[in-house]
Amino acid sequence: MLKKLMLIAIVCAYAMTAGAQDMDPAKYLPPNTVLFVHFKDVTAMEKAWKTTGFYELWQDPKTKQFLKPSIERIEAMLKEMTGADEATKKDELNWAKLRELFPGGLCVFLSDLTEFDSKGGAGAVIDLGIIARKAKDRKDYENLFSQIQDIPATAEKKAITAGGVKIFQTRFANETADAMLPDGDLSKLAPEDMERAKFITLQSAETDGLILMVDGGQDSMKNLILRGQGKIKETLAQNPRFKNVADKNSDAAQLEVFVNLGQIAQIALEGGKAAMAQVPAGQTPPVNLDALAVDDIHALGIALTLDPKQVNVQTALTFADNSKGIGKVMDLFGDNCEFQTAAFASPDVMGYSAQAYDLGKFYKAIETVLGAVYPQGVFLLQGTLMQAQGIVGFNPITEVVDQLAGEIGTMQDAPPAQAAAPDPTMGGFAPPPSAPFLLALGCKDGARIRAAITKLEKFLLQQQTTPNGPPPQPLLEWTTFLDYEIGQPKIQAGAMGGQQMPAWAITDSWVFVASSADTLKATLRRVGGKDTRNFKATPAFKRLAAMKTGPVSGVNYSNIAQAMDAILAQAQMLLPMMSMMSGGEIPPNLLDFSAKPDSALLKRTLGESYGVTVKEKNSLFSSTIIERP
Repeated sequence: MLKKLMLIAIVCAYAMTAGAQDMDPAKYLPPNTVLFVHFKDVTAMEKAWKTTGFYELWQDPKTKQFLKPSIERIEAMLKEMTGADEATKKDELNWAKLRELFPGGLCVFLSDLTEFDSKGGAGAVIDLGIIARKAKDRKDYENLFSQIQDIPATAEKKAITAGGVKIFQTRFANETADAMLPDGDLSKLAPEDMERAKFITLQSAETDGLILMVDGGQDSMKNLILRGQGKIKETLAQNPRFKNVADKNSDAAQLEVFVNLGQIAQIALEGGKAAMAQVPAGQTPPVNLDALAVDDIHALGIALTLDPKQVNVQTALTFADNSKGIGKVMDLFGDNCEFQTAAFASPDVMGYSAQAYDLGKFYKAIETVLGAVYPQGVFLLQGTLMQAQGIVGFNPITEVVDQLAGEIGTMQDAPPAQAAAPDPTMGGFAPPPSAPFLLALGCKDGARIRAAITKLEKFLLQQQTTPNGPPPQPLLEWTTFLDYEIGQPKIQAGAMGGQQMPAWAITDSWVFVASSADTLKATLRRVGGKDTRNFKATPAFKRLAAMKTGPVSGVNYSNIAQAMDAILAQAQMLLPMMSMMSGGEIPPNLLDFSAKPDSALLKRTLGESYGVTVKEKNSLFSSTIIERP
């Protein structure tokens, strides 16, 4: 099974470092297809990939040396999992072989997942297959089976016919059948799945200039052929979930991915119910898993487009119109957003994202789902809140969460260029410079939130009061800047290894939380109109705001070169520490830091990145673009 699933990962990985245009593999596939990966034209995609900044970066000698330790470990792991050695190296599945076999369109799919039997606990049974433009002799394609299966010499080989098409079949005993069920009891399988559990059936066929390959049941190939001929009407192409995400993604996409999340979630749900059914009565709380309504979430679609100027990744997540459980929570994500917080960000901000959110509604939706799934959980939650109110004097939900309704914006600036001095509190390591951040949250009534913080501080001070002892020192310190009150935890210098403490300010309409008082002061200068230079006035923001009509709920902009420098500096420091903590499970030389990728090359080849998320009635659509200068 592991080798079969590895085929998908290998095909996807190689094709990304490289799907014909009139081939529609979706019309051959069953409507219950769980995973669909379609490279529309492998040759054209390889040419497009070689024009991108990512390819230029990948070919850079410094990058290759930097990644060499990781790549060698991954290759060793793959060989260990697939059983490859020097004797079989010439038969390994590599990009050259894949390009030779699949120069045109290529589709890899998983389908026919058998749902769990709530009484018997039957496991999942799958079809794994490939549909591609035929470019070589049939036997060249059948050799692929030997890459993913250990085919014994005693395997039964024969030819059968379906829809006038000859099917070449290889069949042999499944020695790992016991692994298909939690307790290894094959008698719990339905009769039609018993055959598949006991035998591995590999089939290939040629039709319409295509090569079809399936590792699945005895009728899997027959049904593929009959669907392609229109004799079986139910196909993936007609599945509303597939059509929904496909319609939202670009027709020009060179790679398409479809994942039937609803079906996967339903199988997992049935598995959970089957597991609960095995627990003796009275030993588990009354939980209604059906109230989760996991089928509210339908499918995920991904489309990738490459050209010399940009890489565009589009995603579409769809869910039910009338959501009841999880979908009710998802439906609150990403309301209309006016991007007011863009005016609070500096013009050279490294990262920015924003969306409209009502945390009070979000909390109530979670509470509703929790009450439907586990009624006792709501009483426990409400009891906890009543305890909190009795202790600190206010209800955190009422005084804080319900007041946070509006735009939420997050901003990240580039870290300082200067290196930090070694810090004795961190074992002598020089901590990498941290990137300043700002969080801006729209609120209904900032005065109520300020009052809640005052009450909380008063309560904590009372806890520190001792009879006849000195009065406790304030936990917070407040400073005034441009008529705004800035609050910070009152901690002695050096107590946190020299790190700056976060700071906050609360106006009537906004709650600001920043990485330091200096970062917050720079923001408050823009809030107070003392500094008119902001991200909202930049060409980058104007481009991304105009990318998509309709309610835009999230955007981002990144200076990748600066971000990469900061990330690599942190990784260089953390890897040795993680290696020690993991007892050597994580190698300290996972990357070769002596050959760090060139920042100038990163910036020249990757340029800017930005994206939008559009909230529609029953879907979230996002588009992320990385431009090349």
